[in-house]
Amino acid sequence: MYKMKKIWLIALALLIVMPCSSAFSFELFDGRLHDGKGRLQQTLMIRTHRDDRDISVTSFRSMARIEGLFDLAKTENNTFKLYGFFEYWEDFGAHIDGGLKRSIRNESGGSHELQNYYRSNEEQEIIKELYADMDFGYLWNMRLGKQIVNWGETSESRVADQINPLDVTNLVGYPDWEDYKVGLWMARIFLTPESMWSDMSFELIVIPYMFEEVRVSPAGSGFFLGKPITPTNGVLTHRWRQDKPDDGWENTEVGFKVRGMTGVTDWTLSVFHTRQDGPPLLNELKGFTNYLNGDGDVFRYTTYTSYATTFSRPVKCLGAILSGEAVLNAGKEYQYGTYDIKEKNVFISALGLDKNIQIPWLSKINKGVSLISNITWYHYKMLDYDHNSTTGEYVKWEGGSRSAWDKISIKLQTSFFDHTLLTGISSTYDLTDGSTDYVARMMYFPGDHWFYEVSYQQINERLPNNVGNQVIFNVRYEF
Repeated sequence: MYKMKKIWLIALALLIVMPCSSAFSFELFDGRLHDGKGRLQQTLMIRTHRDDRDISVTSFRSMARIEGLFDLAKTENNTFKLYGFFEYWEDFGAHIDGGLKRSIRNESGGSHELQNYYRSNEEQEIIKELYADMDFGYLWNMRLGKQIVNWGETSESRVADQINPLDVTNLVGYPDWEDYKVGLWMARIFLTPESMWSDMSFELIVIPYMFEEVRVSPAGSGFFLGKPITPTNGVLTHRWRQDKPDDGWENTEVGFKVRGMTGVTDWTLSVFHTRQDGPPLLNELKGFTNYLNGDGDVFRYTTYTSYATTFSRPVKCLGAILSGEAVLNAGKEYQYGTYDIKEKNVFISALGLDKNIQIPWLSKINKGVSLISNITWYHYKMLDYDHNSTTGEYVKWEGGSRSAWDKISIKLQTSFFDHTLLTGISSTYDLTDGSTDYVARMMYFPGDHWFYEVSYQQINERLPNNVGNQVIFNVRYEF
C-alpha cells in the first residue's frame, strides 16, 4: 500500500506541472488521452460544541483524484475507449485530536478500527471507476467495468438513485452524491433505436458476483454524536462489513430503465432488483445469540425490488424547471420489534422546482447574476406499517416510529465579483417533528485552479448543546 501510494502521489505531482489545454482538462499521447482532470484537496472539520467525547476535530482529510478517457481503437462504425477515475485519501484527524483517537479506540473495541479511519479501507477502493466504453454505431453502446450510476433527479436525498452504495465515513450535509458513491463492477448496455415513440432509449445493468455494502465510520469517530456507546455496541456496528455475503453469483443485481422525451418532458421508468447494502438487519434472535457466542453471522443482507420513475420539464409560465421522482421499495425487510423481521413496502416521492430569480438590488450588486433557487418536497411512507402486538414495538425504519413523514429542502445560491465569490445556503425542515438542518457556504475562486471554501453546518437543531454543529474548511487545486 505504501509503495502504491508513493507512485500515485508522484504521478499526480508530475501531472500538475504539465501544460493543460484548459483550466479543467489536459491531453496526453497526442490527444489519445483526453478529458483529463484532477484534484488535490484538504478538508478540515471542527466542532463548534463538544459532547461527552470531548472531540473538537471531526476530520482532517487529504484527498487526491484523477480521471481521464483514453481512445483505444476506432473503426468506421465503432469506437473503443477506456475511462479511469482514481481517488486516494488519508485522514489525520485522530493524529491531531487526542480525544478523537481515544474515542475510536474505546468505542470500537481497540486500535484496529483506527486504520479504517486513517485511510481508504481497501486498495481496490482507490479505483472509483474503470471501464471500457464501446460504441457500436448509433444503435447501441456497452460499458464493461467498475462504474458509478446516476438514476435520480433530486440532490438533497437519494430517491430513485439506488444503484451504488455510499461511503459515508466523511459525509457532510447536502453532498454531491457522486463523491460518496462506491463503484461497482458491472455491465451496462444502452440501446437507442431509431424512430421510437418519444425517442425512447433503453438501459440494462447487470452487477454480477461481488457485493459491496455501505461504508460507515468507526464507532467513536466524530460522526457519532451525544453519549459514547459501549465497546460491545461499537463492535456490533463493525460486524456490518464482516457479515457481508461472500462473492458468488447469488449476489447478482439486475436493473432496467426506459427513458423518453414526450414533448418537453424528459422521463424515465426503471426497475432494480438488489440486495440491501445497509444498514443490514439482525438475524432475529439467532443474530444476537451468534454475537454473544462469537460464532456465526450477526447481520444478513436480504434482497428487494425497487420500482422507480423520474421526470423533468420546463414550466414556461413560471420560468422554472419542474422535476420529480418516486420509488416503491417492495419486499424490503425491517426489524419488527426486538427479534422479529418483516418484509415491508416503502413509498418515497420527491417534487422539486428550480428557478433563477432576478432580484433588482441583488442583480445591481452582482452585475445581473441571478439567485439560483431550488425547493423540493420529500414524502416517505411505509404502506403496511404496523407494530408487534406481543411486545408493542413498532417497525424500525428510516422514519423511526412513525408510518409517514415529510420534509422540505431549500437551496439558494448566487455569486459576486465576476463569479469569483460564491455564496449559498441549503436547509431542510422536517414537517413531522419540526427539526431543521442547514449548511451555509462561501467559496472563493481567485483563478482557474484554486478554490477556497468555508461552511457552517447544523446537523440537527434538536441535539443537546448543538453538539452536531461544525465549521468546515476546504482548499482544493483542480487541473
